[in-house]
Amino acid sequence: MQGVAKVTVVGNLGQKPELRYTANGKAVANLSVAVNTGRRDEQKTEWITVVVWEKNAESCAEYLDAGSPVYAEGRWQTREWEDRDGNKRKKVEVVAFQILFLGRPDAGAQGAGTRDSEAAPGADDNDIPF
Repeated sequence: MQGVAKVTVVGNLGQKPELRYTANGKAVANLSVAVNTGRRDEQKTEWITVVVWEKNAESCAEYLDAGSPVYAEGRWQTREWEDRDGNKRKKVEVVAFQILFLGRPDAGAQGAGTRDSEAAPGADDNDIPF
């Protein structure tokens, strides 16, 4: 039977996205997302690395900053490598296939996944029929 490994992460960025480009020119951004877990009296913050590719990565770098709320949907990925000292290292991260910016963008900026980016150009809230 084929399994399903779909992950949903909703939280706030701990820092500005780290944008870089692969050797063949593809954009990739790492997001460090803080997610609060546990009961109200026993809150714990978990830090999850979310990897975003291509146009979404560039949009994240342009419109998101530390503290920005995000919704990411994707799959688990485990990477293993050896560091410079020969120690085996392992990291679990979420590779996002969908990223939404929660909250309103700065005035004049329109980020992917926000209500403002989906509205018709020049439309204001009174023009939206819902």
